[in-house]
Amino acid sequence: MAALADRKYVGAQFQNDMEIVRVTYDFAEDTGAVADYDVLEATGNCVVKLLHAHVKTAVTSGGSLVVDLGKAAGGAEFWSNKAVAALTLDSMHAVDAIAGTSGVELTEGEKVVLGLEAAAATAGKIEFVFAVMAR
Repeated sequence: MAALADRKYVGAQFQNDMEIVRVTYDFAEDTGAVADYDVLEATGNCVVKLLHAHVKTAVTSGGSLVVDLGKAAGGAEFWSNKAVAALTLDSMHAVDAIAGTSGVELTEGEKVVLGLEAAAATAGKIEFVFAVMAR
């Protein structure tokens, strides 16, 4: 499995602490191949919540690209089959109502993964903002 160039390792340092983590998918650095990309990897037990995602450059595709975001490959706890047409310039996105989770529990070594499915991306840049808390 590939990892985003901006992948982060997370795990709250203190029991009563919350960390805000920003990770960017950038077509120019990460390519747009149909694949699963590591976004976050836990260094300890934690809960991860997607606060929002900001599309900084519109995501485009020559086909019917859909995007998943969740725990491990194939996970869709945050986004489930988000259509490329929704990922327009400067748009903001929260957790999908379909996915509907408020947080995902990770243990050491588990990951949050971005899945580009069905067709490759030809452009795009998305900044994901997560809250990470000790579990």
